[in-house]
Amino acid sequence: MADDEPTPAALVIGRNVAALREAHGLTQAALADLVKLCGLAWLKATVAKVETGRRDVTAGELVALGLVLDASLEQLLKSERPLRLGKSDQWVPAEAVGMWTRGERPDMRHLRRWAEAEVKDPSRARLSRVTPQARRLIAASARIAQQMEQQLAGTRAFMRSVELARAEVERELTEWTESEESAGRPVTPHRRRAKEAYLWRQHQ
Repeated sequence: MADDEPTPAALVIGRNVAALREAHGLTQAALADLVKLCGLAWLKATVAKVETGRRDVTAGELVALGLVLDASLEQLLKSERPLRLGKSDQWVPAEAVGMWTRGERPDMRHLRRWAEAEVKDPSRARLSRVTPQARRLIAASARIAQQMEQQLAGTRAFMRSVELARAEVERELTEWTESEESAGRPVTPHRRRAKEAYLWRQHQ
């Protein structure tokens, strides 16, 4: 399986359950007994099926597993790969799932990054494959962010050119003032302003 290949959510949960169980030094039978204490009729075979992704975990079972394994929702759904939802081809980025389990919401930066991944390879679209509405939202967000960056880059370039022109005008004005004064021609405020205006026109 490739590093970015979507993994069924059931298999993600199963692998995390197996890792947490082993970290606690529990056997599959021992974990089944603990889950039974929560009122669920689990057997060793049930744990085996869950850990191999052959059995979906209900919401109630997910809560029970979190309690007996002392694990958070984030730990149970942790994944390095995108998560496939159910048996369909719908899947979401692992980062999106991680943010949700932590009570966070994606901002423009996240939406743009996921949108860029889709643009580079539409067949590997991630969050945008969840719904058409999400696809349109991400595409629109990416366009807005790109336009804002272009405008900002243009503003930066303009301000830089203004600063360079200002430095050049100041240099030329200083040289002119020194030249005039050394020649015995006093530089009045009026003459200085006129010369400065002339230099600015030359740099436009």
